[in-house]
Amino acid sequence: MLVDSLRLVDPSSGAPASFFPAASSCSGTKEPENCEGLERMNALANALYACASSSGATSAGCSSLMRATNAAVKTTLGAAHALVLDPSYSPSQVFALAKSTHAYQPSVHFVPSAWTIALKYYGNGKEFDGPGNFAIDAKGNIWISNNYTYNGDPTVPACGSHYVIELTALGDDAPGAPFPGGGIDGLGWGVTIDHSGNIWLGNFGFQGKGCPVAPKDMSVTELSSNGTPVSPSNGWKQGPIDRPQGTLTDIAGNVWMANLGNDTVTVYRNADPNNSAVYSNLGLKQPFGEAFDAHDRLWVTGEGSNNAALLDNDGTPVNGSPFSTGIKRPLGNAVDMENDVWISNNGSSSVAVLDSSGRAVLGSPISGGGIRLPWGVAVDGNDNVWVANFSGTAPRVSEVCGRRARCPRGLAAGAAISPASGYASRLLQRLTAVAIDASGNVWVCDNWRPIPIQTNPGGDGVVEFVGLAGPVGWPMSGPVHQP
Repeated sequence: MLVDSLRLVDPSSGAPASFFPAASSCSGTKEPENCEGLERMNALANALYACASSSGATSAGCSSLMRATNAAVKTTLGAAHALVLDPSYSPSQVFALAKSTHAYQPSVHFVPSAWTIALKYYGNGKEFDGPGNFAIDAKGNIWISNNYTYNGDPTVPACGSHYVIELTALGDDAPGAPFPGGGIDGLGWGVTIDHSGNIWLGNFGFQGKGCPVAPKDMSVTELSSNGTPVSPSNGWKQGPIDRPQGTLTDIAGNVWMANLGNDTVTVYRNADPNNSAVYSNLGLKQPFGEAFDAHDRLWVTGEGSNNAALLDNDGTPVNGSPFSTGIKRPLGNAVDMENDVWISNNGSSSVAVLDSSGRAVLGSPISGGGIRLPWGVAVDGNDNVWVANFSGTAPRVSEVCGRRARCPRGLAAGAAISPASGYASRLLQRLTAVAIDASGNVWVCDNWRPIPIQTNPGGDGVVEFVGLAGPVGWPMSGPVHQP
């Protein structure tokens, strides 16, 4: 959390970090978007101050704080930790404490559904247009696939993006970013980092309605860790590649691509395009998401066939594959610490959970916690499951208690931790991907505007929920692991 403590607070003065808007600008009807994070941070500081400035641990302020947060450890630090583990436990009680003092201003004026702090990043302000998915490198930098070429006017037809965005852990553009070349064209869901640190990107061929240029959408791009193109100007095509979406690296260093355009899966053995194989007749239509289990087997979702295939590392489907129980228009997927796969059901606003033999578990499919039009799924280092929702005018992030997690409030595995409205923020748009970094921050892609204009529907940035999850080790090949 060192990085984020420096981002949120100036350690020399204790004042809010310069990232935040000026306090004086956070008082009108048209506040800058990141005023929300400043106001929530100040409100939580006020709630803690009600105890910290009191006569002691048995004071009314401290007793109220411990009740409001359900803190197991009866200290202000214990209360802050409890808020992270269960930010929607009793939001109204925390709000009442926050309003009891005015030590830190500006503060919130209403009771939030959960005490989360969200921050939004725009890069250089002229690059984000439909961010699709993430991969995080060994330095903690975030690589983001971008659907469209930036244009601030949504009525102007946007063609496919020709660059990939890299942000530092502080949300700033990395040196030299964004990076063009290597055949980048309308990136989609596909982004991964191989064992050499090279970045692989699926050229899906996204473009807005009315773009006069035909998309290429038949390749993958490879860049070095400093953004230099490795693939040729038209990308790698061996396989063949056809409208690639999910793109992942396995434990052995092979790179796998789900070809939505021809119902196949391509692998580049040892990340070598000249050592490729393609697997067909998998029982899938429009392969989309990919996730590796603990045995280095690949789960692939079939968006158009309402199922998911499980492949051995040699591309052979396991017995019974594909599996369809509780699955409807699946997109993203992720494997937890129990080796279960969690699959977003965009077609039924739920999440399917299958064990390693393809059987439904935990009362699958699971709904609640704000899950609506789910897209991306991620598992954190505590084994909790996070869902990015593509819902429109009320976008939200959902959290579900995993099998090995310590569920708060006596909840059982498979129960929603997030409230019925999810973890909401006015910073959110229609979400596709979710990723957890090595500090436990939850990152989501604002992929589409809540009310999209089809000439250029792309969203304008990425949002970070600070310290909300269990830290995850990156780069990732195989299932989730702690740093």
